[in-house]
Amino acid sequence: MKKTKQKFGIGDAVIISSALLLVSVLFDWVVARFLLGIFGLYSFALFFAGIVVGCLVKFKNRISVNKTYLYGSLALSAAVFTALHILFTQKEINTSIGDYLTECYSSFVSPGGILFAVPAYFFFISCGGVLGSVMVLSSVSIICMVLIFNKIVVHIDENKVLSQVQNTEEKEPDDFLIEPDDLQKSVEAKYKENLERTSRKNLDKNKSILGLDKLPPPPAKPKLTPYAINAMTTSVAAGSVTAYASNVFQPNMYAPNGPTINPSPQPSFQPPDDNGIKNFDTNTEYSFAQERNPDRRRPNVVSPAKFEQTEISPDILPPRQSRPVRSHKYIKPQIDIIKTESSDLSGFNEEIVSKKIALEELFVQNRVGARIDNFVVAPAVTRFEIVLDTGTRVSGVERLESDIQYVLGTDKTRMESPIQGKNAIGIEVPNKDVGAVSIKDLLKSREFLMHSSPLAICLGKDLNNNPVIADLAKMPHLLVAGTTGSGKSICIKSILTSLLFKTGPDDLRLLLVDMKHVELNIYNNLPHMLIPQSITDAAKAINALKWLVKEMQRRYEMLAANGLSSIVHYHSLPDYQNGTLEKLPYIVMVIDEAADLMATNRKEVDEQIKRLASLARAAGIHIILATQRPSVDVISGVIKANIGIRIAFRVLSAVDSSTILDTKGAETLVGRGDMLYKNEFGVQRLQGCYLEDSEAREIISFVRDKNPSNFDSELEDIILNGESVNAVTTFDSSGRPIKGIEDQDPYFVQVLKYAVRAGNKKNTISISELQRIFSIGFGRSGKIVEQLAAAGYLSNEGDGRPRTVLISRAEVENLYGSID
Repeated sequence: MKKTKQKFGIGDAVIISSALLLVSVLFDWVVARFLLGIFGLYSFALFFAGIVVGCLVKFKNRISVNKTYLYGSLALSAAVFTALHILFTQKEINTSIGDYLTECYSSFVSPGGILFAVPAYFFFISCGGVLGSVMVLSSVSIICMVLIFNKIVVHIDENKVLSQVQNTEEKEPDDFLIEPDDLQKSVEAKYKENLERTSRKNLDKNKSILGLDKLPPPPAKPKLTPYAINAMTTSVAAGSVTAYASNVFQPNMYAPNGPTINPSPQPSFQPPDDNGIKNFDTNTEYSFAQERNPDRRRPNVVSPAKFEQTEISPDILPPRQSRPVRSHKYIKPQIDIIKTESSDLSGFNEEIVSKKIALEELFVQNRVGARIDNFVVAPAVTRFEIVLDTGTRVSGVERLESDIQYVLGTDKTRMESPIQGKNAIGIEVPNKDVGAVSIKDLLKSREFLMHSSPLAICLGKDLNNNPVIADLAKMPHLLVAGTTGSGKSICIKSILTSLLFKTGPDDLRLLLVDMKHVELNIYNNLPHMLIPQSITDAAKAINALKWLVKEMQRRYEMLAANGLSSIVHYHSLPDYQNGTLEKLPYIVMVIDEAADLMATNRKEVDEQIKRLASLARAAGIHIILATQRPSVDVISGVIKANIGIRIAFRVLSAVDSSTILDTKGAETLVGRGDMLYKNEFGVQRLQGCYLEDSEAREIISFVRDKNPSNFDSELEDIILNGESVNAVTTFDSSGRPIKGIEDQDPYFVQVLKYAVRAGNKKNTISISELQRIFSIGFGRSGKIVEQLAAAGYLSNEGDGRPRTVLISRAEVENLYGSID
């Protein structure tokens, strides 16, 4: 029902009365003298404001005014007018209240009349004169102006943020809030609309090419579909067609090839022609729509009852259309799953005051011209900002580092000289207790929600309590190192959780290597995984690295074929967005505890990581390398040269800190998520975000339950079965496969014949023995032994022990000829 608009309301009354008073002041002397005595010279402004207010009331459905602006403006106007009133009447105000009001009403000395005479007299008496009153009213005016301006700025900024967030939500709606039936109907409707639009567009284009658009239109022919049952001959025929339709169409309407057709034979019917229609039986009603959905309201459709007995052929049914396989809409996890909240830092105030006093006394005792200008409280440390007096050297404060640690009773202080962007020295002192930063705060932050990259990750908060969101696509690789219990594993889980909240499995795939066997197994069978489970074996991890290198090369060939330079440009192609081109998701490989992986075959692992780290960025492949042993044999110069973005948690010595960050400082970290983040701008101290294991499992379970999984069984077989990606498989005379001999050493056959010699009574062979017999180095000897083991000729004991020979002398002679 439409609301009727009032012809005359409060807004009209206010407008008319204000306008009449304004006209009376301008043209009627008697009325003007009376009104000026009450309102003063400000009556013009007051009546004009009345007209404005009346308009606002009249058009309140279209114009809204914030009450804060209205009250602030009234207070500002009252303060300004009262101050002007006091300045104009400062000679007459020093009388009694009665005489002063009479004077203000009866003369034109007062610009404000009685309306501003009462507050003016009050301020004059209470503030001790004209000067005090004007100062107080000026302060009130300034405060009102600041509040109004601040409210306007904040309101505009909030509207901007809310609009941006709403736009993001419109682009990526939360599908878990939509009912499944409604979601299916929406998908079907959009698909049909796009299909009809595309078909119509192609048809018009083909007609234009062939010149058919200029021909006269063909005569209209009557259309008959299985949904038009109005031309039935009898009620029996109607029932037959209903049975046929219910048997033919199956419930699965979203199969890739369209509706499923029941192959069972059905009665065939032919549609009646116009001559066969004789009359109608108005007592018979039938609705095919009601048969399909009984909950719908049945329309009043009158169907024929007596026709000639004809049949309807199944050929009139719409043909099955091959529908493209549509990607599943990713249902993101709910942020309410995370219950952990960030710690309250207000309890550190007393501790900070005592430390500040101790530092200031230390500067005075050592005659150092420095003072504490400011301090910032973070979850793990408090940073005191030291400003030097003129003529004081920075080294004068730096040489007091040991004294500062002694005075504060800690050896974990860190000095930042100078603070980035400030002319001050930062002294970071650990707090008594380490607070927590919940990842929930970062996932809800504007920086994360508005981040355009699909590989945005949450790292933590800096010392100014600002969220730090990084882009893995720009890094393009990350090195994480720290001792046990410093927060390294939680950092990895926080990064993976950020990716789950940001990107779906169609655009991101994970490949996890967990040499500890316990950290990353919770992600098994996650839809984002490239293979169903995490890799826990070194040989399989090497196979995964080799496959990534091969995949990188394949992607570069595809980019070159399309004339593109990166995967970002490939994703922006229209053919990729409509599903014509091959899907190329981002691939993120996480290697937890790389030291154990490199212990097996450091040279090969180092070589594969080097190739990926130097070339894989444009192909959309990124590596996160984590280790708890930051030594030079693990974090080699090759890795450091290709992985510039690094995170260091607490380490044992300054040497380990220099190995990770090329600078000291990580040895002073307090643990529990306290870290140093090195990026292209320098080294920054952060408090890593925290996530409970139970919350991580619940998030993973939500994603696993709400989204389907699609794993590559062929890739899983390549990686998990230990088959090298580049291996060339041959077979011996008995049909047994010989693997891994594509880069066979020239001494391969000679060593094999030596291993099965007649004098080898122990039936073993060792690397040192090959060095001595064939005069080759240790590395080459070990490679030959590994090739023989890969071919199945030697055992796989390893650990420097001799290998057992598994092939007989006769078999070697049969394969490679005579031994003598």
